Amino acid sequence: AHIDHIGGIVGADDKPLFPNAQYYIAQSDLDFWTDEGKMGSPLKDFVVHARKNLLPVRDRIVFFKDGQEFLPGVTAIAAPGHTVGHTIFMVSSGGKSFAFLGDLSHHAVLLLERPRMEFSYDTDPKQAAASRVKLLETLAANKTPVMSYHFAWPGYGHVAKAGEGFHYYPEPMQMTL
Repeated sequence: AHIDHIGGIVGADDKPLFPNAQYYIAQSDLDFWTDEGKMGSPLKDFVVHARKNLLPVRDRIVFFKDGQEFLPGVTAIAAPGHTVGHTIFMVSSGGKSFAFLGDLSHHAVLLLERPRMEFSYDTDPKQAAASRVKLLETLAANKTPVMSYHFAWPGYGHVAKAGEGFHYYPEPMQMTL
């Protein structure tokens, strides 16, 4: 429930911009980022933003669990550390699939080549690094395509083991006119 993922759910008038939408999140993330007890901490701005955007749509939130196919072809895979409930998603359709990485890695070079590096915006940097290594090892071993909006356009390709880390190989863009 970081700002760059939930911004725009509610407008400046505090009303939901998409009143008929359903919102999917891990319950642990909702609970953590809307906890009033964190208002006096360095996380205050994150909590204020999460409360502004999530509490008005609380009745439209659906919780998913690790390993659950919560929408047709979309399965949640727990990747805690960046946030308490950080999740990546396996998306499958027509016999093909890819992993949507979310915030597993914020950089296609730094955090892949050095996946144990701790990142300042991770809630639990050590847990985030452990999740990153574990999941990247699985994705590389299975040759699972990956997608990340934090990677350069088109943000789609695959990862392969490279020494102590990984290397991202972007797929060429297929343009049809």
